[in-house]
Amino acid sequence: MSEEVESKPVTLKKPIRVGSTEIRELDVREPSMGDIEEAAKLSGNQVTVSIRLLEKLVFAPEFPDTPITAAMLRKLPLADGMALSKKVADFFPDDPATGETA
Repeated sequence: MSEEVESKPVTLKKPIRVGSTEIRELDVREPSMGDIEEAAKLSGNQVTVSIRLLEKLVFAPEFPDTPITAAMLRKLPLADGMALSKKVADFFPDDPATGETA
């Protein structure tokens, strides 16, 4: 039995062009603990790490055979990149209970 992973859509202000195809919406899937672990191991600045994490989490639901690469993500306007990053952040709890407060 396969488990469905939650995802959240982002409508791009500036579509991504892949050949003659225009991608206007991307989905961000919920990151796994493994995704976060891999991102933590990456070297580079915070933006580079974010792009590499997004590369693993972002997909185009209308074009499932078209991978969304780091090179594509780097070409996005800042507003679109921030919208994708915010969707990833939305998967994290607001105030995780830890230690004595759990």
